[in-house]
Amino acid sequence: MPKSVFIMRHAKSSWAQSGIPDHDRPLNKRGIADAPAMGRMLVEHKLVPQKLYHSSAKRTVLTAELLCKQFAGEATIGGDIFDRNSIESMEELYLAPWTTYVELMMHLAEGESSEQLNSIMLLGHNPGLETLIEKLTGRYQTMPTATVVWIEMASDDWGDSENLMVSGGFRLMDIWRPKEL
Repeated sequence: MPKSVFIMRHAKSSWAQSGIPDHDRPLNKRGIADAPAMGRMLVEHKLVPQKLYHSSAKRTVLTAELLCKQFAGEATIGGDIFDRNSIESMEELYLAPWTTYVELMMHLAEGESSEQLNSIMLLGHNPGLETLIEKLTGRYQTMPTATVVWIEMASDDWGDSENLMVSGGFRLMDIWRPKEL
């Protein structure tokens, strides 16, 4: 079964509090509305990922929590049920370059359940996400906040990620921007 990668930029964050460190910025009102809307849209399309990896920044943590409220108890693309064990916060994804995301995908091949893991969501920040999409698909896509991109990998092995980038083995399936829903 081909692997599905969902790439999402965190929902809109707040700049209301001056002097707050970037890592600690919360979501604003629009972000609090957009994140669950994007989660509901994925549920409606039956595109719930099996695993969600997100940056440790407050805005991505809050985005992930709002998504998870929509995903909780839903069947994933892999057929299992999305639960709290389906989410993982990763410090290295905070403002990560595109190469960090590819390394994460390659590392998934080493896990015991690699064959059963058919879909993931990578939730993080620009410019790393926009560059990642371009490197995987050969197509540049703008990633406003809370945008979700669905990419399909032409392999059933996460370990092929790096080679498939070179050979065009990733296909852009769809892109959803909150303002376009």
